[in-house]
Amino acid sequence: MFSPEFIQAKPMLYRQLEGSYSNFAFFRSPNGVVLALFQFEPLASAEDPVWNRPGYHHICLKVDSCQNMYEQMCADGLGDCFFFPPDNMDSEGEHHWVFLRDPDGNMIELQD
Repeated sequence: MFSPEFIQAKPMLYRQLEGSYSNFAFFRSPNGVVLALFQFEPLASAEDPVWNRPGYHHICLKVDSCQNMYEQMCADGLGDCFFFPPDNMDSEGEHHWVFLRDPDGNMIELQD
């Protein structure tokens, strides 16, 4: 889901020595924002997202078109990840948003 093409970023991949507790990757976008992803072992059980839980809530990514991204991801078999189809954020219908959940249960918002 987080391919370099998806977030238009250059991946910088690192892998710790065998037997270590995590793998991680950093993605730097053209405007300098860095997205750091970690995979820990052993895994804790996933929790359902809770909208009003304190702390980390979700990440928001800007895309060219929420509708195109939604259709592409649904065609790739990821339609069940979405909470709802893309919706208007404003009365003019110029900006859209959509929420989805990644395989680890993290919530992601896409905006165009």
